[in-house]
Amino acid sequence: MTRLATVLALTLALGCSAEESSRRPDGSPKELVGAAPTLLVAGRDLAAEAKGKVLVVDVWATWCEPCVRSLPALDELYRRRADEGLAVVGVAIDEDPRLVPAFLAKLPLSFPTVIDVGAAVAQERWKVARVPTRLVFDRRGVLRGVHEGWEGPEDDEELEAILAPLLAERGSP
Repeated sequence: MTRLATVLALTLALGCSAEESSRRPDGSPKELVGAAPTLLVAGRDLAAEAKGKVLVVDVWATWCEPCVRSLPALDELYRRRADEGLAVVGVAIDEDPRLVPAFLAKLPLSFPTVIDVGAAVAQERWKVARVPTRLVFDRRGVLRGVHEGWEGPEDDEELEAILAPLLAERGSP
């Protein structure tokens, strides 16, 4: 498959707008709420790295306009609430991993980003069907909330509403 065909297939498979994609992986990430799915991406165990913290896994792509527009607010949220135990990890799903470092050089983020080439992990393990998708894990690594899509600041407020009670829970896992 050519690179263009691959990008087009990914765009169709992972909707990048407020509208639902017609091609979805089996299920939805919301079906995983209450579970502790594996968070191994690109050889990194995100759950172990965020142990004892509230973790937001932000699945995004450089070609996704809503993703790009949402990243600065997520970065600001992370910087503002990191002292309360918030961890954020971006998971870029670009087919060409070389695009991500160049993108991050132009839009630097305070939180780490890993690359899930072609959304292999995001689709198979987390059932992500559109980007951006934010998976919110409590301090014990249990998925407690999912926010799909981004249309504006009201989506940032919804994410904060999911995070507030989880950040208020103190103590170790």
